Amino acid sequence: MLWIILVFIAVSLIWISIRSMARKREEKRLLTEFASRVRSRPEVIDTGEVTKSEDNGWILNPKSTFPITVYGVDEDVAKRIKEMLDRGLSDDIYRVAENISSLVARYKIRCKEVDEYIKTFKPIYLRKIEEQIKEYPNWEELSDEERKELISKFRSNAILSLEVRPYCDIEVLFGGDALASPIYDALIEKYGYDAIKYYLRRKNRGDIVSNENEFSSFIEEIKDLDLFYEEMSLYWQYIEEVSFLIAHTYMMSAYATRDYRDFKKFRRSELTEKWKLINANDENVCPYCRSLKDKNFSFEDYPKVPLHIGCRCVVTSVIREKQ
Repeated sequence: MLWIILVFIAVSLIWISIRSMARKREEKRLLTEFASRVRSRPEVIDTGEVTKSEDNGWILNPKSTFPITVYGVDEDVAKRIKEMLDRGLSDDIYRVAENISSLVARYKIRCKEVDEYIKTFKPIYLRKIEEQIKEYPNWEELSDEERKELISKFRSNAILSLEVRPYCDIEVLFGGDALASPIYDALIEKYGYDAIKYYLRRKNRGDIVSNENEFSSFIEEIKDLDLFYEEMSLYWQYIEEVSFLIAHTYMMSAYATRDYRDFKKFRRSELTEKWKLINANDENVCPYCRSLKDKNFSFEDYPKVPLHIGCRCVVTSVIREKQ
């Protein structure tokens, strides 16, 4: 009789182990499947036609889980941007962002969701920097070089204190949004985005004012060339960050929209019991997203991602345990 019981226990343990391994394999498969969909999806996901917003902007993806609204362009340009983003769903996200950055620069495109983030969190960021300056002993006695080094550290600390942090260079995002000026617009209009970007990326600033190019007519009017170069470079980095946030959030919401559509279509599943949020699990995850890591949602309460502009969180299923 004893050996029968021992055999039964052994078989039960083996069965439980096999079931646990199967669940882990299935969850890994689902995560791998989602990752592959994020990297490449050949079909165009229906996120809706470009629609005019109440405040005269253009919503690029009105059916999406996270609508993106742009200002400063007409409907044709807005449709052009959407087409570039849709074509890029199976492309590298950085290449897509670079493709739309020329339009963002040329038309001084503003993104409502990016602007709202800056409006909300930049004052918190600046206040945190000021607090650190006031608390630092003998600040007034420090040299300019020492202050500059500390300010860089204070900025990093201020960014880390923010509850919501999009996946981008936040320091550039906060520092470049107010730098646009008529001279930048004139440069773009006369020489084009690609030409200016090329010269700004050159290591030798003298190339910008050499006789071999036409920039000298503009530079002659600038008293502080170093300051101009620094600000112009920062402004261009800002353009690239905004372009990246638009592309990244558009693409992540497109994939999420497709998954949400499939959920509503099939509704029931013998395999899935509930849903949970997972994030990138690295040092760039913001406190808000980290607080929701592995949070479970009922099967009917499908969570919508992205949670904010530049969010990298995704939804995965929790495998139902067999009774």
